[in-house]
Amino acid sequence: MANKYFDFGKVKRSFYTTKLRDGTTLVVEMPKKKTFEKMQEVSETDKDDSNIDAYNKLLELMAEILSNNRNKKKITAEYLEEEGYTIEDIVTYIDNYTEFVNTITRNPN
Repeated sequence: MANKYFDFGKVKRSFYTTKLRDGTTLVVEMPKKKTFEKMQEVSETDKDDSNIDAYNKLLELMAEILSNNRNKKKITAEYLEEEGYTIEDIVTYIDNYTEFVNTITRNPN
């Protein structure tokens, strides 16, 4: 009888390196379930909507994505707003990060 063994510590991880406007570089990890669900929810809404609630949701989502980094640096929506990230910046980043996540989840290996 063959014995098998699996070690989660040896799983090859994928990261999304992100450089912020202030020069900080974050190594962003794959999203946790809660963040992934929020990404799905946001993708189903109209990002062209100029509604302030939609903007705030996107800002919060970007902060949550960025806060899931290897250095454990907390990024807040307030910080992103103070740094002058526009709705265009936020939508572009979330779209690119989502494409990265989808590429990994579609990979059969």
